[in-house]
Amino acid sequence: MQPEQLDAWFLAGSLRAPANARQAGTHTTSSSRIDVRRLQVRQVPLGEQRRYGEAFHELDSFEGVLRRAADLGAASSAASATNSRRDAWRAGP
Repeated sequence: MQPEQLDAWFLAGSLRAPANARQAGTHTTSSSRIDVRRLQVRQVPLGEQRRYGEAFHELDSFEGVLRRAADLGAASSAASATNSRRDAWRAGP
């Protein structure tokens, strides 16, 4: 890739656009391939690409934080449920 012509985060964010996700989702099986020629990437000046790219990068980072928070919440919930069952067993009938 040539960074003086295309911002990598802009490209990544563009490929995640709903229209492209639908295009990819309708053709993803173990035996098929996505036709990248059918995916849509807007042609905008490099400065605008970089602004969008920064926003896409921030969104990607935020999604990572949300995934970690969800994982921690699930782990905490599982640990709490285990502790509740153990405490109920110890208390007896």
